[in-house]
Amino acid sequence: MENKEKNLYESGGKIEKEKNRLQTFEYPFLVSKELIGEVIEDKTIIDLGSGPNTALNKFAKEHKANYVAFDINHLFLKEQQKENKNVVQGTMEALPFKDEAADFIHARFVLMHLQPEQRKKAINEAIRISKNRTFFLEYDWKTIQGSEIINRFRDFTINFMNLRGIDPFMGQKLKKEVEKVLENKKALFQISEKRFNQGPNAYYDEVLALAKSTKEALINMKQEELLKSIDTIISELEIELRKRES
Repeated sequence: MENKEKNLYESGGKIEKEKNRLQTFEYPFLVSKELIGEVIEDKTIIDLGSGPNTALNKFAKEHKANYVAFDINHLFLKEQQKENKNVVQGTMEALPFKDEAADFIHARFVLMHLQPEQRKKAINEAIRISKNRTFFLEYDWKTIQGSEIINRFRDFTINFMNLRGIDPFMGQKLKKEVEKVLENKKALFQISEKRFNQGPNAYYDEVLALAKSTKEALINMKQEELLKSIDTIISELEIELRKRES
């Protein structure tokens, strides 16, 4: 499906609440940390689609690595600059870096927002500027399992993502996407896949924050019927979360 809108982070719209949501998430950073490892002193990490969450930025600083935040959104980069002034704005399909510019390239939850031809260019570009390893991290919403309300929100979000031209199953097809791009260069690269799962009912705080962020997007899109549905889901999530905390 062709996305007729700019992606959320490119649009320059009112994304302050989305920025706040992304800053609070911890689990994605823990996955990135495990993949990159802690032996990174004097290594350079370019974080493609860094977003506003500075956890990886701080991690690099603590381990004496050189960190570069790259994002399409200037508001997100302003947050990164509070930790490290080394930021670059641009699009992933045409990276303003030389070949083998960094030891590690990290791109988390970026490809799902891109259309097929954009993804192909982005993957090629990320690999081009990598001296050592390139890490692509993506969600697979099919794996989310929980209570009835969690599962209902999962199904709602999948439909919403499809409406926005976002691929909710990019994590499931990621390895094949990379293999397809490198089809004629497979002998030069080692492609491996590792799956992470938080387990049932482990993500209530994140789901509630995402539901509220989705509501903001639906307000901007003037989707009245979907707004009614998300309001009901948010109320039920809040009730269930309070029960779990009591």
